[in-house]
Amino acid sequence: MSYGGLTPLEKNVQALQCGALFSCIGACTKDYDALCPEGWIEEAGGACTAPADYSGRCVQRQNFGTFNELQKASWAQSCGVSWPCRGKRLGIPAIQFL
Repeated sequence: MSYGGLTPLEKNVQALQCGALFSCIGACTKDYDALCPEGWIEEAGGACTAPADYSGRCVQRQNFGTFNELQKASWAQSCGVSWPCRGKRLGIPAIQFL
């Protein structure tokens, strides 16, 4: 799909018709493909360890290898952590749609 030459409103209408969603400029879309929450350390074997300053109510070492996106999001909300923004772990700057 090409959005070239369309107004922001036309882009939005077209995206909705295709079932696509675009985040607002500057918004962070969470990257649940990342194994560990932001700031956590990935260990050999796939476990993640919390940083020393983690003060959430959950365990400080967790294996998220079998977690799906919804489970990671739920765990993050319950435990006061966040997954990195999409593209951040790959060093890709945020894309802005206008």
